Amino acid sequence: MLNHKKLELYFDHTIKALLCLFFLTCTVSISLSEIGFFGAFFVWLIKMAYFGKFEWKRTPADLPFALFTLLTLIAVYIGVDNASELTNRVKPLSLMLIYPLVVNNLKDKKMAKGFILLMLGSVLIQSLIIIYYGLTTTNLSLGQGVGGTMKITLTAGEMLATILGFALCFFVMAKDKKIKYFSVLTLSAGVIALLFTLARGAWVSFIFVLLIFTLLWNKKMFFLFLAGTIILSTGVYFTKGNVFIRKAESAFDTTRGTTPIRFAMWKSGLLMLKDNPLGIGIDNVYKTFEKPKYKLTDPRYPVFGHLHNNYLQIAVERGILTLIAFLWLFYVFIRTALAGFLKEKNKEVRFIYLGILLGLSAFMIGGIFEYGLGSAIYAPIIWGFAGLGMTLEKEKQRLNLKKAENKR
Repeated sequence: MLNHKKLELYFDHTIKALLCLFFLTCTVSISLSEIGFFGAFFVWLIKMAYFGKFEWKRTPADLPFALFTLLTLIAVYIGVDNASELTNRVKPLSLMLIYPLVVNNLKDKKMAKGFILLMLGSVLIQSLIIIYYGLTTTNLSLGQGVGGTMKITLTAGEMLATILGFALCFFVMAKDKKIKYFSVLTLSAGVIALLFTLARGAWVSFIFVLLIFTLLWNKKMFFLFLAGTIILSTGVYFTKGNVFIRKAESAFDTTRGTTPIRFAMWKSGLLMLKDNPLGIGIDNVYKTFEKPKYKLTDPRYPVFGHLHNNYLQIAVERGILTLIAFLWLFYVFIRTALAGFLKEKNKEVRFIYLGILLGLSAFMIGGIFEYGLGSAIYAPIIWGFAGLGMTLEKEKQRLNLKKAENKR
């Protein structure tokens, strides 16, 4: 018979293998990535049940995470018409499961680095697919973006803008030349693919990623990049006919395209929030849009399932208190990542913290334009990022405590 230590090791190896599957497929396939993280979560539950012990590493994010989870759970049951609706309503909660999974099963920085490299591999695969579709289809010539395997250009853009910061970090800090070359290849393909998505919100997010990266890495590079961005933006204003320029300019056109529709949605969303400050219930936005008071005036877009804004969507569906808990939670995530970068002495760990900071910042900025927190493929990546950051912080505390005990 297997002893407990060997059996526990088998559980841990299985969880790690399934998490590897998640990170390798997280941008390419919803089905495979869900097999990875739901499978790993299920194995983790079996492990805890078998050994009769509850695993939870305490972190500074515990209280806001618990509060946000509880308020989200309450919002699941607000305005439910029938039991069949609950399947979709619990989706936001299920997407959060990877956070406790990563926090309690990530063993060390080596494992974190391996997961990140797999995620960059996933981005490279998706980027090459997007580039291939961009060159072999008529999407770009028709002014349409390329979404890769997801087919959704906005989601593809969000994922690229969020993860490509790690390629920058690994290029700067990696001593291994193979990792450096891999990072350059991923970054180059990713930037081209990001352009091909024609996702304006993702472009804005990635520009902020570059600004934050250069500011924290090298202040001279920050000012050079800032000046270059201003000069380039001024120059392209006079360039006409290019599909990428036309798409960027369309963000400022409030009479055509999707920009005026977003403004109209946000206006209706604010009215919903004013009338329902405690929330209308998850997945109820589309029902509320059907009411004459909130219906959009454009006949092409009478009803929307979400408001293309993380913050407004959370407040409208789950209430203002839930939005406050969400902002508190992500403040803790970002503060932890920034403190880790500024204080950590190990260069490799420092830049992993920076990659997490860049990813979370891209998510927060992109959230102004999209409801990424409700995406089955994108949201788990964000919760996974957060889990990596909090686990590294916990590991650092453990090592510091061990050093202090040894000195005694």
